[in-house]
Amino acid sequence: MKVARITMKPCKLLQNIKPKNYIGFKVNHEGMVEHYIECINGSKRRLKVNCYNCFLGRVLEYSYLISIPKIIATNNGISIRFFTLYNARVRELLREFRDQIIDVVIDDYRNYYLTPRQLQILQLLGDDRKSISNIAKNMGISKTAASKLLDKALKKIIKKYA
Repeated sequence: MKVARITMKPCKLLQNIKPKNYIGFKVNHEGMVEHYIECINGSKRRLKVNCYNCFLGRVLEYSYLISIPKIIATNNGISIRFFTLYNARVRELLREFRDQIIDVVIDDYRNYYLTPRQLQILQLLGDDRKSISNIAKNMGISKTAASKLLDKALKKIIKKYA
């Protein structure tokens, strides 16, 4: 399994609001993505949008985000950067949404000095997008232990790029 650090252009709605910081998001029961952002003036906003035509929204359907997206200031305005597990569907989405993509850095998770169990949980996570409960059953551990193992593995990956 590979990890991708993706930098993308924000949608027009996000550009018009001029966000300072990306707080987080959630996908509601209607399939709409709700973005929580902090504006330059310090106010906090919730944007409820259909992100079907947005690369980030589509990645949420087919892969796991390793980090909360961050807003990065650039010479051309702002961009959004996040880490995701890189699989065949993400590769297809990168081609499909190439006009929204600024930069992609792909790295093999084996370069992060992960333990064999951490490697195993990442591999299981990337295979057919299994849930933590199913992964825990496959590994013969509790759901809590699987969550902690995954958390440690993902922190090692993020630390490399921090």
